[in-house]
Amino acid sequence: MGGLFLVHNPIVEVAGLKWYYGVGATAIFWNYDNVFYANDNFGSVNLGIMGALGLDYKFADAPINLSLDWVPTFVIGEGAYNGFRADMGALSVRYTFN
Repeated sequence: MGGLFLVHNPIVEVAGLKWYYGVGATAIFWNYDNVFYANDNFGSVNLGIMGALGLDYKFADAPINLSLDWVPTFVIGEGAYNGFRADMGALSVRYTFN
């Protein structure tokens, strides 16, 4: 779970194309249940600071939006998510309203 504050800037050479950047925070809730050892169940909550950098394209003749972003994150807490993570991001396809 997280939230980002994003700033969008147009790329004037291509209609409908924007680039964006931003910062935000995240909370990662996780639980580990080891089925082989009865007493090996644990979980935690990790907190993190995220950055974002991406491209956003809105089709002029269709209610579709595409975006591609990279979200480097620094996570504080226990487990495998702890530390700097540069492997987070997304490719999104959205329906848009006028």
